[in-house]
Amino acid sequence: MEHLNAPFDLGAVTKLFIETSTSSTVGTKYFSVRTGTRILIVDDEPLFRRSLGDALIDRITNVAVMSATNGREALKILESTRVNLVISDVRMPEMDGIEFLAALTKTAFWCPVILVTAHGNEKLRCRAEDLGAVGLFEKPVDFEVLFTAIERSLHDDIAGSLQGISLAGLTQLVAMERKSCTLRIKSQEGEGVLGFSDGTLADASFENLRGEEAARFIFRCTDPLVSVLPTPPGEWTIGRPLEHVLLESARMRDEETRKMVALPDEASERMSDHKSHVEIEAVSGAKLAAQEEIGMSNISESLNTAMEMEGAVAVALVDWESGLTLGTAGGGEHFDINVAASGNTQVVRAKMEVMKTLGVKGAIEDILITLEEQYHLIRPLAKSGALFLYLSIDKKRGNLGLARHKLKQIEKDLKV
Repeated sequence: MEHLNAPFDLGAVTKLFIETSTSSTVGTKYFSVRTGTRILIVDDEPLFRRSLGDALIDRITNVAVMSATNGREALKILESTRVNLVISDVRMPEMDGIEFLAALTKTAFWCPVILVTAHGNEKLRCRAEDLGAVGLFEKPVDFEVLFTAIERSLHDDIAGSLQGISLAGLTQLVAMERKSCTLRIKSQEGEGVLGFSDGTLADASFENLRGEEAARFIFRCTDPLVSVLPTPPGEWTIGRPLEHVLLESARMRDEETRKMVALPDEASERMSDHKSHVEIEAVSGAKLAAQEEIGMSNISESLNTAMEMEGAVAVALVDWESGLTLGTAGGGEHFDINVAASGNTQVVRAKMEVMKTLGVKGAIEDILITLEEQYHLIRPLAKSGALFLYLSIDKKRGNLGLARHKLKQIEKDLKV
């Protein structure tokens, strides 16, 4: 990387901020943010940090401003403190802004970053964009343009990183909330992105893959680290619904895990005759598709049976490892079963981790969550350790004991 630690003209850098702080517009509140919003200023010049910090506090209601003298110090702050936006200089000692941004993309606490520099060029701009910077401004900074970028970044509710939720669960939430954003995915298999426009999965890329093929591969990645960027996708390469891509990814992951499915006699004879591996894979795929169709029908029937219980509000079958909701029934305007099902994957995951840490043996029969007006009952399936039934029942109309008995019976009849 080009060395970026040369000194710059402090007077030119701070001129605009000093003029603004003494102008007639001091005290004007440009916009408000939610309480607890933090902006981190990273710059080795104390006067710049103070001038920009004063301007931010003067113009934004509820904001808290923090500061660091270089990228290394900023990373330490981010390890322990949730920050909503970083405004960083490029040229700094120890760790400059580009090195800081590159290091930040490898962490689990990504947040939007705006870079400022007195020595901008096209190469630097391209490098900043590649690393995910939401803006690059040359000093002296146009104050109003900078604040427009700050407001856009702070008001994007999903910008940042999310932890404790699966990729499948996160994408379903993005779809339900009709958000426009880009999810940056990093895993041991490589790096890629998923682009959403108004909640619709529009674009995907992973290494040399593009479109739906890339999306299916991303959903099969191992322990992905997800960063949420406020920028929407530029192109549309995917034409099918998110649910279809998720189900197809789950089927392919299952096929990869098994490696080899039991083939019908006709296929076995073809194998003995040394027919092509591609032909046998086609037979296996057809069999899996048929099994999947039967399985989905059985899931729907089982969930409808659960809804016949007195007081049943909603029910779902969920994969707590992937976050994928395999089927739902019930719910409505006042109870979003998809959000509830996705959120409760964290409950099951946390309980499993606690049991593992404590060395508790045996399976979980069920988990009960008692609310003021409802019971939420979670029953992990003994026949499939990654799945659980999730049932919500009205306390006044339903019977908890009967619900437990019914779920146990439904589990026996469920074919997954």
